[in-house]
Amino acid sequence: MPTGTSYSRSARQRARARAVATVHGHSVAASGGRTPTYYSWQNMHARCRNPNVPSYPNYGGRGISVCQRWTDFANFLDDMGTRPDGTSIDRIDSDGNYEPGNCRWATRKEQNSNHRAGCVCKNCGGGR
Repeated sequence: MPTGTSYSRSARQRARARAVATVHGHSVAASGGRTPTYYSWQNMHARCRNPNVPSYPNYGGRGISVCQRWTDFANFLDDMGTRPDGTSIDRIDSDGNYEPGNCRWATRKEQNSNHRAGCVCKNCGGGR
């Protein structure tokens, strides 16, 4: 490998990461961390795609997936808007996928009334 190739590739990757971060401003917020909206998007993907995530069996393990459009955070942001304080992402049809038309920002109370039958969640308040 010619000298400098790794550095050039690495420099390009860093430049791309900076450009992506400045497009929507959510992956690196003014506080230096990620915004609640970005965390919701990131965690939604992890629940559905990463078998090492503790909640995976209740999401990806049940066949719940994230639509292709929401692979890009900018599309997710366009469809859902910025996450309001005191809310998290909720699937209206709890057996449906994460996709436009089936998701909303909801409070814990709203989510507690919208869970699948037989839920044994420790934190949802509606478990058996």
